[in-house]
Amino acid sequence: MPTPTQTATAYLNAFEQGDFETARSLLADEFSFNGPMMQFEGADQFLGAIKEMSFGGEFVERRFLETGDTVVMQFRFNLESPAPASVPMCEVLEIADGRVASSRLYFDTALFPGMDAEAS
Repeated sequence: MPTPTQTATAYLNAFEQGDFETARSLLADEFSFNGPMMQFEGADQFLGAIKEMSFGGEFVERRFLETGDTVVMQFRFNLESPAPASVPMCEVLEIADGRVASSRLYFDTALFPGMDAEAS
């Protein structure tokens, strides 16, 4: 079985590459997501919404901290679309049985294209 950090890395890579089939295989069915702009319960609901979004870019300056089944990922999301931006982010993943069970994403919404300070 992969380590929690290996699972987290594969998850991040799948999203960066737009490989939603791989991303789904890495998510527990009961996956929950909480972020500053959205919240989801269930892997299929989450991926359905993500597929509809028009954000494209790459994750750079990646750092991982693993403690038990928790992986903290610190990275910069360099957006190419819908508008260029570079947004520092932190995502806390809980890994169970080799799959991502939950995610909490943190970032300043004022730095995200199309958002303003009132949205945070």
